[in-house]
Amino acid sequence: MKQMSFTAVKNLIWRCRFLMVVLVFSLPAITDLLKPGYFSMHDDLQILRLQQLDKCVHDFQLPCRWVPDPGFGYGYPMFNYYPPLPYFLAEVFYIAGFNLFWSIKIVFILSIILSGLFMFALISELLSPLAGVVAAVFYVWAPYHSVDVYVRGAMNEAWGLTFFPLILLFAYKLAQGNKNKFLIPGLALSFSALLLSHNVMTLIFGPILAVWSLFWLCYFKNFRQITKMAIAGLWGIGLAAFFFLPVTLESRLVHVETMTIGYFNYLAHFADINQLFFSRFWGFGGSTWGPGDDMAFPVGHFHWVIALIALVAGIFLIIKSIQGKIKLRQWPISIFWICFFVFIGMLYIFLTHSRAVWFWDHLPLLYFAQFPWRLLAVPALAFSILAGVVIYLIRSWKVSWLIAAALLVGVVVWNYPFFKIQKQVTVTTEEKFSGSLWELQVTGGIFDYLPKTASRPPGGPAFIYPQFIEGNGGILDFHRGTNWLKFTARVSTDQAVLQLPLFEFPRTIITIDGRKTAFGHDADLGRLEIQLAGGEHRVEAKIEDTPIRTLSNIVSLISLGLLIKYIHAFKS
Repeated sequence: MKQMSFTAVKNLIWRCRFLMVVLVFSLPAITDLLKPGYFSMHDDLQILRLQQLDKCVHDFQLPCRWVPDPGFGYGYPMFNYYPPLPYFLAEVFYIAGFNLFWSIKIVFILSIILSGLFMFALISELLSPLAGVVAAVFYVWAPYHSVDVYVRGAMNEAWGLTFFPLILLFAYKLAQGNKNKFLIPGLALSFSALLLSHNVMTLIFGPILAVWSLFWLCYFKNFRQITKMAIAGLWGIGLAAFFFLPVTLESRLVHVETMTIGYFNYLAHFADINQLFFSRFWGFGGSTWGPGDDMAFPVGHFHWVIALIALVAGIFLIIKSIQGKIKLRQWPISIFWICFFVFIGMLYIFLTHSRAVWFWDHLPLLYFAQFPWRLLAVPALAFSILAGVVIYLIRSWKVSWLIAAALLVGVVVWNYPFFKIQKQVTVTTEEKFSGSLWELQVTGGIFDYLPKTASRPPGGPAFIYPQFIEGNGGILDFHRGTNWLKFTARVSTDQAVLQLPLFEFPRTIITIDGRKTAFGHDADLGRLEIQLAGGEHRVEAKIEDTPIRTLSNIVSLISLGLLIKYIHAFKS
């Protein structure tokens, strides 16, 4: 029995040897995240978002839309517009017993590790396990990965990068005509995960997915699979509908104009050639007008050099085929990969440069990306894949292993200085959520998604209890949840007007003594106001779902039910 057990373990290790190599070379990229405490970053609202989502979960507001504390305490439709998936993942760890800081750090770590594993799965399926290892390690160590995690703290965007290779893998296998019954729900789940992770990453990845899918459908001459791909795509949208439909159809309800003007206008955030290709500068400051940024936007020296090598190899293959020394039909996929990913990578790099301003001025929706250098996520994907292609093109087994080893060690050593936190932050939850630190949390990005009933953000914290702005009285038995509040008002004058510590937002319902009542809001900040007659009244206010939100919830529930039924039927 012991011998069998040892043999089984040995066989398992042998089967997983390439995965283990990916993990070993990925671990140095996360070592700084394993240190005690928290770390500084641009987007220092991750802890607040998780805390607010946790409040929604305990208040049974699912899906979470309105959160109680941001907006300086007046509440905010945060998760009606901000993709929630990474925070739901963090909530799992928080419920499991980790504190808020470690829950967020674990999700950052998973985004890095899984991006490598998903890239390995893609390239090992299409090329070879060794090519998969190289592509995976290059993807993990792409400098833009560190920009997202260690500099910006852009957790949602980092998870967008994580799902890119997984979606490409499912799309390829579906186009191939693979009979695996999990492929359709797999593509649906991975696509919905991208939709629920980052809007801009979905936008810039969409054209790549379309061309990728079309190529493989043509290559395999398997156009019947278009139906399955369409089903998977619609299914993915259905699973994400609870977020995707409201964020698409209800943007008019909030101030989104601030997200594309001033500092967030794309004109201020182009990169130059030196920043993209040559500079070794690394900083943790901000992006500013011109080349004097205090943060870096490198494609990665190893990444663009390997892309150049792949391009030269592709040209060599084409020339040899013209000379009749090789048959091009023996290398069609390699030629496509080289041409496609070099073109895609360089196109998106070009779009980060000021010479591409015409496209930013005229292409619809592109300006929502805000920062042109955000498009460096695509070269990170494309050039990492090309690293795998280069290894695959080497016919000698020994040479391919030697070059692969050199590339793995080289890219890790060269980019390791980038994968560092700026400074450790020693802070407790109590300190983070009190005093000036709490004020920074609840006012951070306050104009983003501010309800349009408010003409401007509040300049001070919300009052705790409803206030009498006309008449006199008292407030008793006050309770507040994530998207509701209720209290007893004892009015001592004939009439009174109360102002509630809550913004008006579409589908706000207020009842007085159990009956729905009309209400208004102040013209400046959009705070709810109600009129009361003398005496004692029970008042309840709640922000419920609009028809669009209700419909989107139903669509997601139906899609989830179909997924569960499909998996159950598949197992049976």
